[in-house]
Amino acid sequence: MATFLVDVGFQGQDAGALRQARNWFEDVFRPFRVLVTAKREQTGTRCFGELPKDHTEVLLRERTTSQPLMWVTRRGKVLDVGLHILERAGSDLLSFFERAEELISNYVVTHLQRHLWIHAAALYKNSSLVLLIAPSGMGKTTLSLALLDRGYVLATDDVTLFDLEMGQLMPFPRCPRIRGNALGALRNSGFHLLERATLRGRYVVLPARHLHLAPIDCPVRGVHVFFLTREHAGVSAGVQPLTLSETIRLLAKQSNVLAQDPQLEFITTMLRHASVYRLDLGAFDDTLERIMEVTPQ
Repeated sequence: MATFLVDVGFQGQDAGALRQARNWFEDVFRPFRVLVTAKREQTGTRCFGELPKDHTEVLLRERTTSQPLMWVTRRGKVLDVGLHILERAGSDLLSFFERAEELISNYVVTHLQRHLWIHAAALYKNSSLVLLIAPSGMGKTTLSLALLDRGYVLATDDVTLFDLEMGQLMPFPRCPRIRGNALGALRNSGFHLLERATLRGRYVVLPARHLHLAPIDCPVRGVHVFFLTREHAGVSAGVQPLTLSETIRLLAKQSNVLAQDPQLEFITTMLRHASVYRLDLGAFDDTLERIMEVTPQ
């Protein structure tokens, strides 16, 4: 995994915004071992939006002026990320931070060589692996957080990475980002998240005991894969076993498997000892119970 250097700078006199940026990135990027540096720029010290000459790519520009707000510079295994923070306030500043985190994480995933990624949460317990596969907004994060209360540890809540050369699942521990009534759903299931973690905006900063940070050798003997669907909305949650061909077909829609593993050698080996299901989502507690019924306790 790349090492990140997040270089946070801004134009103006707002020292509070600088402190907020530094604290936010140190918390949210803590699992990534990010070094946060801060530069306070006086108005007029240099042209706003001036890029380093060796920058690799601009990731974000200001809408009306097209001035660069965020760029990356690749230096071997180090990814330097530059941010310019305008004089933003309150939720607008927080939204900018969240957008920056999303862009950085997506950039890393899409530029890793010889890595297979799956749009999935990955949790580990007693040498068994659970994958929750679904696009954003389906409830992977909330279910993942609930499984922490069942003894699992989190390797990733959104994108699962496999290093094809090393034959390992590589943890990608982004801070989980909760949506909607996630806290209420977790509380109703008996898991009081805020007693174990802290919130930075919508991001959940988990203590180290809830994270699995070491690579996991593949194939894993016990793998349980769930493709989350809402095909039968309003009906009780249910699980349906899937064949290998059905699994590959669904997986191709939520991964880069056809590009990185065109002969399907790695993924077939990975799934050899797997139990794969389609999980129709129902009420949260009902869905969680269906998962626990078919996974090791």
